Amino acid sequence: MNLILLSPSKEMSDQQGTLSVNWSTNSYQVATALQSLSLDDIQKQFHLSDKLALQTFHHHQHLFDKQALPAYQAYQGLAFRQIDWSNIQLDYAQEHLAILSALYGLVRPLDPINRYRLDLKIPLKIQHTSLKNYWQKRISQALEEQQIYNLASKEFFDLVNLPPQQIVQVDFYQDVSLTKKAPSATCKKLRGALANHLLQSQSFSWDTFSCFTFDQYQLSATKSQKNHLIYHR
Repeated sequence: MNLILLSPSKEMSDQQGTLSVNWSTNSYQVATALQSLSLDDIQKQFHLSDKLALQTFHHHQHLFDKQALPAYQAYQGLAFRQIDWSNIQLDYAQEHLAILSALYGLVRPLDPINRYRLDLKIPLKIQHTSLKNYWQKRISQALEEQQIYNLASKEFFDLVNLPPQQIVQVDFYQDVSLTKKAPSATCKKLRGALANHLLQSQSFSWDTFSCFTFDQYQLSATKSQKNHLIYHR
């Protein structure tokens, strides 16, 4: 099955939901490790201001409360703001989109999640190993039967270890000569906009990728290959 992968965003909705998280054994272990961090631990390890550290500590202490939102409502970062959920069939998105999370593992749009802050650079040990090592085998096994379209950042896509033929890499460049990659913020917008386009089209054909344009970025028919799609201005 065709599956889009996106990175999570630090920016999350302030709205308090009413759902319970369906914790897997793996994500539960990460959550309990997060809850064990003191306010001082969070401030030092996450490199946060006093205000943001206190807010993050509060969110982590309430991870098991019944106040979760569906992931598609919870994540509010640049990429997710490009997705018009009102014009997307959520059951289709649930099958064809997954978000790589350092806390929850693979997250689908309708999966309830509580607010958190965690990336793979945080030196949190789970079963005596790093977050990356902890999740990589588990996530890769879960994706064994999927055709992956990578719209995630390098940091989070490092959680995926699959044969090259199973992955379609998508890159964005500022110039035709492909010497400058698009800026980070622009890449986030492009990834979200392309995910939105694919989910609305309900198609992963070459024509679907070819007709996508955003902020003057378009597919290079000559430089793209079957497993490497290149967009440039």
